[in-house]
Amino acid sequence: MEGKTVPKGLILVKDQGVYLLSNGLNAEDKTPDESGLVVFAENCNPNTDENWYDNGRYICRGDDFAELDWFLYAQSENCEYLIIEMTDNSMILRTDLMKQSRT
Repeated sequence: MEGKTVPKGLILVKDQGVYLLSNGLNAEDKTPDESGLVVFAENCNPNTDENWYDNGRYICRGDDFAELDWFLYAQSENCEYLIIEMTDNSMILRTDLMKQSRT
């Protein structure tokens, strides 16, 4: 993608753990994890958590995924924060806009 601008992105991923991945520029020869572009969900880091696989399956169920649309929506609406809530059968994404609309 040389010469092209890539829009900002924050991707929610479930594969080798559960984590948020930034698409920011990466230092040469470093993985996103090494350069600080990855933040793992609590107890879902394969590098530090013995039960990361089972914890990830419990939180997100079985299938791997990568979600970006929620971030693009929140960014387009100038949201200040996002809350990601995993339930038994769904993923709920909340923003400060939802809080404002309730008051």
